[in-house]
Amino acid sequence: MSKYIYQKFLLNCEYEKINLSDYPITTKNLMEVPNFGEDYCIFDIGKEIVRKISLSTMDETIDTEDDWNNFEKKLENIDLLIITGISKKYNNPIVQAYRVATVKAYLFRFSMLSIKVEIC
Repeated sequence: MSKYIYQKFLLNCEYEKINLSDYPITTKNLMEVPNFGEDYCIFDIGKEIVRKISLSTMDETIDTEDDWNNFEKKLENIDLLIITGISKKYNNPIVQAYRVATVKAYLFRFSMLSIKVEIC
């Protein structure tokens, strides 16, 4: 329960306006996409730098506004971020509703940045 209290900053936005169907589902082979935080590699030869990160990883590392600001700084050289684990479902309706709200809140914050986001 404390996790929800810590992440109150995240949900303090107009995430209700986000429609998940407006975000493209990635068609990239995720085995070839480096994880967020990895250095440049052979897959970065093109002009678009792509990284993937799981929703769980973001949820574990971003608890405060300062955490978000640090995360945002690390996104500076990334053109496309693929968020994985979006489609995971929970039987508990409260946990599921919180998860959907969290996804929408992250997408709302990403919409304020100049980074493309795809989901899967």
